[in-house]
Amino acid sequence: SDYAEAVAELQWVIDTFAAEDRLTMISTLEQLLERLAEHPEEVRSDHGVSSTLLRGRVILAGLYLATNDEPAAARAMDEAIRSARDQALPVRDYGPSIVELYERRKAELDAVGMATIDVRCARACKVVINERLVFGTRERLPLGNYRVWVKALEGDVAWEFHTVELDRRDVVVTVDYEPPPLEPVI
Repeated sequence: SDYAEAVAELQWVIDTFAAEDRLTMISTLEQLLERLAEHPEEVRSDHGVSSTLLRGRVILAGLYLATNDEPAAARAMDEAIRSARDQALPVRDYGPSIVELYERRKAELDAVGMATIDVRCARACKVVINERLVFGTRERLPLGNYRVWVKALEGDVAWEFHTVELDRRDVVVTVDYEPPPLEPVI
């Protein structure tokens, strides 16, 4: 599958990024992370983001830092922090400059506040936000942009994608989900 192939490629990048051209690795990582985000059906049910995916996001921030692109490094680290939520990011594995970037960006995200994504489903559904299965349909998150996938639990329906921007503290942004009607059982 495309997902399994992308995971294998991401693992290769994690294992070899230091020996390869930084700009090539940045481009490759960005493409792989985007591909992996397009597979909500592969998200594990333990409500955590894959450690490989989180490691890839941290390495991307580090590669930007190594190319002296501080704004891109900050954006990449913010994305890693927003995706990880309460999971530990493997920043200590990549040296003091990555740890310092993480601590600075985490403090900045904490300072600007949080808001809530509330997915309102017309019937029972599952929700994936930034490659993490959500308990229920509502989650309080740091400000920023989020990838939200929603799918009805019953019926043969496709995942529906939404980009949600949380740009003001303490607001609730609602995503309405209306799946197609269930086929009658004959």
